[in-house]
Amino acid sequence: MRSKSRFLWVAVLATVAVMSVQASAASISMNFVENASNQILAGGTPIGPIGTDGIYWNHNSAVGTPWATNSMSNLKDNTGTATGVNVSWRSSNTWYTGEGTGSDEAKLSVGYLDDGVTTDPYGVQVTFTNIPYARYRVYGMYASDTNQDTAPYIVTMRNFEVNGAWVLGGTAATTAQAYGRADRNNAANGAYWTKIVPGVKVGNYWTIDSMGSTLTIKGLPRNGSQRGSLSGVIIQEMDKFLPYDPDPAIGKEAPVSQVLSWKQLSVVNGLGVTYKVYFGTDPNSSKLPLVKTTTTNAADFFYDPELVNSTTYYWRVDALEPNLPGSPTVHTGEAWWFKTQPPSPRIETNPVSQTVPAGTNVQMSVTGINITSYQWYKDGVALTAAPALYTGEKTATLTILDAQVADEGFYYCVGDNSLNQPSTSASAQLLTQRLVGWWKLDGNLNDSINEVIAGAAAHDGTSADPNFVAVGKDGGALQFFGGTDDIVTVSNSVDFFNFYPRGYTVSVWVNMPPKTGADWGSFVSKQQREAGADWKGFILTHQPAGQAVHTLRQSFGDLGSGTDVDDNNWHLVTGTYNAATKVGKVYVDGALKGQTTNTGAVETNPRALIFGEEVSTSTISPYSGLLDDIRIWSYPLDDYTAALLWTDFNPGMTVCLEKYPMDVSGPDGTPDCIVNLYDFAAIADKWLTCNRVPESTCP
Repeated sequence: MRSKSRFLWVAVLATVAVMSVQASAASISMNFVENASNQILAGGTPIGPIGTDGIYWNHNSAVGTPWATNSMSNLKDNTGTATGVNVSWRSSNTWYTGEGTGSDEAKLSVGYLDDGVTTDPYGVQVTFTNIPYARYRVYGMYASDTNQDTAPYIVTMRNFEVNGAWVLGGTAATTAQAYGRADRNNAANGAYWTKIVPGVKVGNYWTIDSMGSTLTIKGLPRNGSQRGSLSGVIIQEMDKFLPYDPDPAIGKEAPVSQVLSWKQLSVVNGLGVTYKVYFGTDPNSSKLPLVKTTTTNAADFFYDPELVNSTTYYWRVDALEPNLPGSPTVHTGEAWWFKTQPPSPRIETNPVSQTVPAGTNVQMSVTGINITSYQWYKDGVALTAAPALYTGEKTATLTILDAQVADEGFYYCVGDNSLNQPSTSASAQLLTQRLVGWWKLDGNLNDSINEVIAGAAAHDGTSADPNFVAVGKDGGALQFFGGTDDIVTVSNSVDFFNFYPRGYTVSVWVNMPPKTGADWGSFVSKQQREAGADWKGFILTHQPAGQAVHTLRQSFGDLGSGTDVDDNNWHLVTGTYNAATKVGKVYVDGALKGQTTNTGAVETNPRALIFGEEVSTSTISPYSGLLDDIRIWSYPLDDYTAALLWTDFNPGMTVCLEKYPMDVSGPDGTPDCIVNLYDFAAIADKWLTCNRVPESTCP
């Protein structure tokens, strides 16, 4: 007899979902709100028929609190047997009511997917403990909104399966792939999903972490407006005699030299299990020819086929459990498949953009398959031998020696072989740490960077109707009236200024009237912000009350200064981002006014650098006021240098970087950022005074 698999089904209902199952219809459903034992242990009452299209789970009741955290113990499996498995869950907030209807379906956990900090009520996380099974497969149901601005707001995905099988006791987190489609029905007795068909890859949004007998499923860090909920989980025990962890993994692309192998569970080691290997190109695994029968020796658990390029292969490994002599029990394996690599060259690992101090030796590398020749290019021109400047121009690794401004640019590599079907890598930017843009705005929109750095590429601005004034902070200035004609677009800036994820500084002098409205106004911006796309980029701006703000999308967001700059006086606003420490800062008039740390992954964007507006494609945060002397650096300035930017324009004025503990006085009786005789006199004035009780303890 073949051993039977058991199913532990745990449905974590953060939204109404339909589950399409492979075997038994028995289940355990979980309702976060009512949390009634009969629903959790007996499965509740379906709101629709159980059939080939799935199971219609009873929908959630209204949620009374914005944070659902609960647990259940000793869950039962489909046979009604108590398993000893415990489950705890946490779901996200309930602010979204769903398509304007306030449906129960949307209330519980349609929120940001990321788990975030454990004390934060964001994200969706489910943890199972005390799982007794030696090996199992994990399935899940997932409903997600990829854009909060459009309806319908949910895309349905089902059946994420991890590596064909997941072995209990592993330690590495694995990213699960979710599949499905967005067919949705609404019934009078509640909204539910129907006809959920796997096959359309929607994205990777979940991690499955395992440690010992514990399994945790949680959302990956969110990207933009990605929201959703984990609506169900199925844990399926697998036959212990069957092989697992095929190499190559299911669906993997493999070289033609690939040797097929698998693993055997330790619980059957030494029992004399052998395997039959079936292999070929027929997708029907029952029709595959037998190609090998192994011995009981683990060193024989492989098959070395002859493979050809660009072909999909299928294979199956049956386990033979020894029982009576000559009559072993056959455990039929699952169908595995992989495809072989094409014969043409392909670059698989691209060079990485870098910002380095001048004088650094820089390496850029690629890796790939079927490549016999390499050629590196800079800004579209093939590099020829120049050993004093660089080496490796015809190898997989290019080394640029003593990098200077003249070496800056975009590098890429072309790999080829005898087929003459070259593969080209992505471009990588090389940039030195320096001032990279300086717009004085003295009657024109020219970039004056080459006045201070010889050979540096200039990026002039353009505007439909620039409005220059004669008197600015230094020379002239540029005036904005909040119109679309005011916006300044910096030429050739899309790719060049995409260095910002590696660190930057941006500063600008602003002079604006008191704010009376409720709008933001952007001074300098390089940002992508469209419906349906992730927000990416940086902005120096002011919020509705007229306080300076430094924004970095996908990181610390809006970093406020708490300092008004809307008093018709000139103020210097500076923002910095240190990619190594993930620290963002905002300065006003040279003084640090705010800083924060965030570990978000900052990405580049396909938009130009602009002045006077937040985005180049629409009017969102138009600026009204004056701007002068805009500068950008390719690295974060330190506090001292940021202060000098202000004092250089204000001779005789000072900025206090940090007050000393002993700075208690000054010429006017207040602390002055200096420890001197004024501070000593203030201390000496209280010399020998004593507030002790009893007085006899005083000196």
